[in-house]
Amino acid sequence: MELNNDYDQFSDSDCHQLEGGRGKQGKLKPGHGVQLAYLTQGRWSPLIVHILLVLSILLSLVILCTASVRFLQLFTEMKMSNAEIEMKLSEMKNNVTEIPEKVNNALAELRSEVSELREIAGIPEKLIRFLFEKPGGVPWLMKNTLQCPMQWIPFKEKLYYFALHKATWQESEEFCQLMDANLVVINSSEEQVYIKWNIHDDHWIGLNDIAEERKWDWVDGTDYASNVKFWHTSQPSGHPVAEEDCVATSGQGEWHDWPCDSLYSAICEKAA
Repeated sequence: MELNNDYDQFSDSDCHQLEGGRGKQGKLKPGHGVQLAYLTQGRWSPLIVHILLVLSILLSLVILCTASVRFLQLFTEMKMSNAEIEMKLSEMKNNVTEIPEKVNNALAELRSEVSELREIAGIPEKLIRFLFEKPGGVPWLMKNTLQCPMQWIPFKEKLYYFALHKATWQESEEFCQLMDANLVVINSSEEQVYIKWNIHDDHWIGLNDIAEERKWDWVDGTDYASNVKFWHTSQPSGHPVAEEDCVATSGQGEWHDWPCDSLYSAICEKAA
């Protein structure tokens, strides 16, 4: 009886409310239940997290290995480049070292050849040094000694050398000194005639008034006043402007004073 009474108490409105509730449930979107399930779990499962972590580690290792391999390649290339640079620098250094060596060898050969030539021609060592230091000296030596070797001509107790090249008086005196000689000092008529026979034009002799005008001096200190003289009739002229302070003897056996920078051949003289 009581059950029947409870059942009777349900009204029609209660039935409508139940039907409305079922209607709302029927309108739920697909997958909404899965989302609710995830929401109920709160986070991803530990398995998925572990898998993602392992994948991340593997990816990092791959990147690290790739970078290491590339670094090793670059390092190897740099070492090879450095080795090539060092090799080229070494070659350049060797080449630079070889150049002075070749020059020194060439000079040594040249000196050896000149030494042989000197022995044949009788050229003193001081003259060799002079010619090596003087611009154009070696070509002059080769030209003159090969065409006509230096020969000292004996006369009485002296040796004479008649130079082929022309130079100033001072240069001529220096040239003679390099051969342990001086410009000729004429002490006799016989010597003047001998010189005349061996020349055709003016040649420097060892007489000058460079130190003091009209005070003539021989290069070996011979007294001018007491010595023989062979001046041309109009000489010495002693031109005041031209400064004719140095003496040359002509092919006619007569002396003339000329400016010391005039160019004439020389007559060198030394003891036999």
